[in-house]
Amino acid sequence: PSPPREDLVSNTSGSAETAETARAPVDAGARLEDEAVRIAGLACARALGRALDIDAEIVRIFVRDAIEAAGESGVEVRLNPVDAEACIDENARVLADSALGRGTVVASGAMGSVFASLHDRSLLLARWAAGEK
Repeated sequence: PSPPREDLVSNTSGSAETAETARAPVDAGARLEDEAVRIAGLACARALGRALDIDAEIVRIFVRDAIEAAGESGVEVRLNPVDAEACIDENARVLADSALGRGTVVASGAMGSVFASLHDRSLLLARWAAGEK
């Protein structure tokens, strides 16, 4: 059901409720949905982290996405040292950076810089699954 319009909401005493009061259940529902998406994102990040340990192709996909976003040619990619070993790519200069967590990609190129952590990707996947844009 859709939330009530502000101009049609009234309480039992007949006086109009404030817009804030009328929106309270909607805000609580939105907060609950946000929390569910956050928890789903954390679970997804854990699953992707374990998958990285099994299949290096996952981080190579992340790197290809970052290279495309950063400008295709002349891109410098920084990765966690374990990921960097698996991602020597002819289209980018790959640098190991021990300050980065597994699955995090930092790419700099002609079109700008891209930072994508495993958690960021997971949260985007969870939001997509929840129907958010």
